[in-house]
Formats: sequence, structure tokens, C-alpha cells
Amino acid sequence: VVTGIKGYLKISPNPFSTSTTISFTRIGQSAEGIELRICDLSGRVVRTFPSSLLSLRSSVTWDGRDDNGEAVSAGVYLIKGEIGSKEVSEKVMYVR
Repeated sequence: VVTGIKGYLKISPNPFSTSTTISFTRIGQSAEGIELRICDLSGRVVRTFPSSLLSLRSSVTWDGRDDNGEAVSAGVYLIKGEIGSKEVSEKVMYVR
């Protein structure tokens, strides 16, 4: 996993309290293989943005909720992405 590859994954604002935008740069033209996951620091996946959702986008918004629509605890989360053959990750801080 490569951390902080400039230009592949951007999070703004960071830290955030209501929502943050996660932007990513595609590698090539294919949307296949693009997936974003938000994990807590123990590694548990709290939110997934599958490739079917990302196929026509270059960004998603996260509102601090998990896949069930429940608010997550304030804290540091890892945004992990598979973009093409690259794995990237960035930290984001959620404050309430």
C-alpha cells in the first residue's frame, strides 16, 4: 500500500465535521478495479464505495456514516483505495 501518492487520492476538507469529498484520479480509462473503503484504525471496514458507484465519477462524499447509515464515532479513519493496479491510503479525521 502506497500512502499519499500525490494526485491519486485527495480528501477535502480534512478534518471534517459534516461531510468530506474524496476525489481520486483514474489510471487509464477503465473504471474496473476502482473501489474505495473507509476503515477504522482497527482495520474494520465501516463504509464501502464499490466500483459500480464509482464508474462514472471521480469523487464521492462521505458524511461520517457507515454502510448501514449509522453515524460513526469521531476519530481518525483510513480511506483505502484500489485504483487500477495501485493501492493507496490516506487518513481522514472526523470531528463531531
